Amino acid sequence: MEERWGDPEAPWWAKLRRARAHIDEVRQRVDTLLRAETWSIQREPADSADGWAYRFRLHRPIPADLSAAVGDAVANMRSALDYVAFELARHHAGKMSQKEEAATSFPIFRDEAAFKQFFAEGAKGKLRSGLYGHVQRKALQCVQPFALTDEARALGVVRSTDPQDDLLTDHAYALNALWNIDKHRRLPGLAWALGPMWWSGNVEGPAYQWVGHVRELSPLQDGTVLGELRGLPGSGRPQVDPHHEMDLVLTDDPSPYGSPLVARLERLHQSLAGW
Repeated sequence: MEERWGDPEAPWWAKLRRARAHIDEVRQRVDTLLRAETWSIQREPADSADGWAYRFRLHRPIPADLSAAVGDAVANMRSALDYVAFELARHHAGKMSQKEEAATSFPIFRDEAAFKQFFAEGAKGKLRSGLYGHVQRKALQCVQPFALTDEARALGVVRSTDPQDDLLTDHAYALNALWNIDKHRRLPGLAWALGPMWWSGNVEGPAYQWVGHVRELSPLQDGTVLGELRGLPGSGRPQVDPHHEMDLVLTDDPSPYGSPLVARLERLHQSLAGW
């Protein structure tokens, strides 16, 4: 069994390699898009006499082929999890019927009660009760969104995070949410987002203050005012302009913490490879 898990020809490793290839494609497409001048920042007078406002302008939509490549990466990573769940069942139950094989899947749940119901409720749940033994269920449970909190509680440690936060920041949960959208509804949503900002030029004069209107790495729409660059009252409008970095983000990502698209896919992939 140990050899099977580490075998590079095992299906889950093959799926993760395919996901890696798609992530590399996403990176290349993003790099090309960053050089293609598909957006610009428009400077205009702010309401304040001592400031400029900066408005985001989108000139071309994000290509559908890029969203499709993101969906392919997500699908292969999510599939790798189901392959592992199938192997756990095969290892415990041996040869399975077609109905038993169809009942295997990788569960992702918020709490232990829902996790246990996965092996008990409905026709498939009853099948799973015989497909997964104690060891196999423990293997699946230890990577659930609630697992770390439950383990800490068992050791007498009370975690300060809310269970909902644990769920929304869980990598498997994110994969599942993104995969369901791509599989059943539409391509993964992508948007430009504001990254780091700085300004250059004559900075020896009055002090300048950036007043942001949007959070860093939050999705932008065409026409969104990013913020204002203000000088001291009475000093007139600044003689410098800020430089804005932009990056693409997944608008369907359930995590409340913004992350550049490629970096987010990389972290999801690394988490599965680490498992």
